[in-house]
Amino acid sequence: SDGFIVKMREEEASTGRHLAERVDWIAIEASESSAWKTGIQALNHLATPVGIEAEDLNDIVFLADMQTKNGGNTASLRYQSDADGAIMVHVEEETSQDAETWHMIEDVGFLATNAGSHLLGEFDYA
Repeated sequence: SDGFIVKMREEEASTGRHLAERVDWIAIEASESSAWKTGIQALNHLATPVGIEAEDLNDIVFLADMQTKNGGNTASLRYQSDADGAIMVHVEEETSQDAETWHMIEDVGFLATNAGSHLLGEFDYA
């Protein structure tokens, strides 16, 4: 309710110089309905299920982003589905400076909905 802070992180081997970029954002309250599911989960470098299943990843829209930036290493999220259709998410460090990819726990926010659903009409634009 009080806003948020945005920070760009470069790859570890970078000199730290970065050109200006446009940053878009979506704010969604945690909720579960027949149309979508949202949540926040603590994740690290190990692939972990987030409580969402899909027979085919093309059947859903899945958005996720780290809500924290713990530690000094630049990282991103990766996801896949396992043999049972559970969506697995992990934090992946980049390796421009070293090969170490262990990462501490980050809070990850996510939204999942069926592909083709029209949620935009249900959001309150402020």
